[in-house]
Amino acid sequence: MAATKRKYLVEKTAKELNMSADDIDDIVYSYYNHVLKLINSLEHTRIYVNNVCTFKFRVAKSAAYIQHAEKLLERWRLRKPTKYLLESISEVENRVIKLKKLIEIMYQQYEVKKIKRKERYEFIKSMAS
Repeated sequence: MAATKRKYLVEKTAKELNMSADDIDDIVYSYYNHVLKLINSLEHTRIYVNNVCTFKFRVAKSAAYIQHAEKLLERWRLRKPTKYLLESISEVENRVIKLKKLIEIMYQQYEVKKIKRKERYEFIKSMAS
């Protein structure tokens, strides 16, 4: 199924709701910015967008990004420091720290699920006996 372009979706929704296309576009833009801020904050392992999808962070991809970023930081630290380079280093370091925290949260959630599965299995096993 091909994705619907925002332009056509905004026009169609404006006609259905009897509102201006600009107002609908502002609402869509605000919602998009809110979701983007949630994703970029790196504070949530999952972000649910109502009636659309759920964005999930993956440990493997996050770990690969961290590894790549750390190699990049090593190369940058060997260069002559400039204002822009120092800002970039700081930004990447902060993102790596946030991703490491996010991975730790994901592992904790996984351990909780693992314990619940084991308890459920033991309960079913005891019921069957």
